[in-house]
Amino acid sequence: MQDTLDTVRREDYTTELRPGQKTQLTVYGPRRVRFHWLTGDMDYLTYGGKWISNRQSNGEFDYYFVIEILNWKEAVGEREAPPETYNVSLAVVSPQEAGQENCRRATDCCGIEEDMLTRAIDHGQCEEILVEALYGYGLSVPVWSMDGNNHKALMREARQQAQIAAGLFGFVMDRPVNRIGVTGWEHLRGDMQSALDRLEQHA
Repeated sequence: MQDTLDTVRREDYTTELRPGQKTQLTVYGPRRVRFHWLTGDMDYLTYGGKWISNRQSNGEFDYYFVIEILNWKEAVGEREAPPETYNVSLAVVSPQEAGQENCRRATDCCGIEEDMLTRAIDHGQCEEILVEALYGYGLSVPVWSMDGNNHKALMREARQQAQIAAGLFGFVMDRPVNRIGVTGWEHLRGDMQSALDRLEQHA
């Protein structure tokens, strides 16, 4: 029964609605966030890799979480690398919110040709290709990031942060993602102009 629901049970508790009358309530939260492999190297602990979540929705549009792991020494070189070995980050991507034009620009930038998209559609993988392209293009909203030496602990924390972010999605998207004040909502759409307009109004 639970597998057929789009929600995950969060808490059961007993409450008294009227004097002497108690009832059992179950509080449900957002859809359980699960991840599977998206792209990267077989040796992802050395050369990096990404995982994509199952499709999520805030009631207005669909979106996906992306977890990325990178090895600092491989990514930036031993001289620039921090003391920790790994960085694991969590981000949100929404092909639906990005729109067709941004998706086209992202796939062009990543060298994804029309026949590749066609094959992906045939195999039910179009959304995954678009998510990867938009992530590489920069249209992803950072949610969480942490350095460390224990990659299993970092990945476990990233999954937990994804479930929390799914439940507090509006608050996560309200936060600015850069110094000019672009919100997560705007960044998903590739909209920087709104933040520039706000700065001009307050100048």
